[in-house]
Amino acid sequence: MDIWTLKEVLLDDCYRLNKKKYPTVIDIGGAIGDFSILSSGRAEKVISCEYDANRLQLLRYNIHLSQRKNITVIPKKITSLDSLIPTHVKSCDLLKMDCEGSEYTILMNSKHVSMKKIKTIVGELHFFTNKMREDFIQLKSRLKAEGFTLKTWENPVHDTICYFSATR
Repeated sequence: MDIWTLKEVLLDDCYRLNKKKYPTVIDIGGAIGDFSILSSGRAEKVISCEYDANRLQLLRYNIHLSQRKNITVIPKKITSLDSLIPTHVKSCDLLKMDCEGSEYTILMNSKHVSMKKIKTIVGELHFFTNKMREDFIQLKSRLKAEGFTLKTWENPVHDTICYFSATR
């Protein structure tokens, strides 16, 4: 899967970022560090969140190999943006989420005060269960109420996953 992830992020530009600059980036689901390292070349500060011990070890190793000094690793499971904002950042220019279905819980549990500090969200939406499909309907309403415009596009391989962006 790591090779597939590298292909998606680095070659396919699955989050449709192109060469944009984002001063502050939060990467929830940092995995092996592909997105964190990529965005660190375009950002002043990257916060990479990962809680899986194996992935965390690879994340730290890959950051070390890449010699990126502007990436901070948060080794915990994120259940709300409130634990990151404003503790680690005052605002977030780009929030990337690839957290295997936890995106619904994280975004729905985050307070308005945290959500309003985010400019753009990109990531994967997972539809592994009927509940996730129902959660998607609620998430669309929440993002709209927070002032975001939501766009989705297909994952070319998996019909239970799509990509999304939410922008203000």
